[in-house]
Amino acid sequence: MTRLLLIFLTATLTRAIPAAIELNSLTEAAEMVPDQTLVYKTVGERELRLHAFLPENLELTNSPSVLCIHGGGWRGGEPRQFFPHCRYFATRGIPAFAVEYRLVDESAGTTILDCLADCDDAVAYARAHAMELGLDPDRVAVMGDSAGGHLAASLGTLPSVTNHANAVINCNGIMDLTDRWIGNVPDRDPVVAAALSPLLNVSSNTAPMLHLHGLADTVVFPIEAENMHAALTNSGVRSELRLLADAKHAFILPGYTAPQEQIVEGLDASDRFLESLGY
Repeated sequence: MTRLLLIFLTATLTRAIPAAIELNSLTEAAEMVPDQTLVYKTVGERELRLHAFLPENLELTNSPSVLCIHGGGWRGGEPRQFFPHCRYFATRGIPAFAVEYRLVDESAGTTILDCLADCDDAVAYARAHAMELGLDPDRVAVMGDSAGGHLAASLGTLPSVTNHANAVINCNGIMDLTDRWIGNVPDRDPVVAAALSPLLNVSSNTAPMLHLHGLADTVVFPIEAENMHAALTNSGVRSELRLLADAKHAFILPGYTAPQEQIVEGLDASDRFLESLGY
């Protein structure tokens, strides 16, 4: 990636922060190393981890937090994809955690239900350990991309989730599994698909959401975000929709499909959304 592109944060942001952050610096090797690695769950012999990125020179007390959930069609991807974003949030004074979760694997018997259960338990861990980590259990936000966007939105929406997030940043996420995505549902069961679809489970209790979607996304169509935004708004839930011209799928990930300008736009929108919620 080229250097010298800066994220400018305007005077409307109230927290004292550096005037600018170089996006490229967030992807350098030293910045891609978590400050802590926490085991939040053990399944059989496998340990699932939260990769923590923490603010410097800040005594954490009742701090908001962000859990970042990678995409990859529920079958691929890795937490490292969100390390730059976690480091960015840490520079803004917010502890951020990249979530490791089990992937769909027929040979291992894991399904999308396991993906969601792990992310649910990651939120539970953050809340259960809020005092020792210095976190506010009532200000836990989640951010996800693509399939991770689905999981993030599910954490803010589905009745089956036991640890609902307090805010959601949905980056080109899948909101309805009952149609073209039903092949990812166990046994292609339409009842399960509906139960796993954030779009079909919106209520007045759904968490506030920001939707970021590229208009050039041919993997997850922008209509997913548009429909979700409309459903939330109709239910009286705060929702913001940002459609990015020329942005392709997974534009939020450095070194993937997007120029730095689009990644910056997405990070800046996320920053402003969380700031507006008191994060």
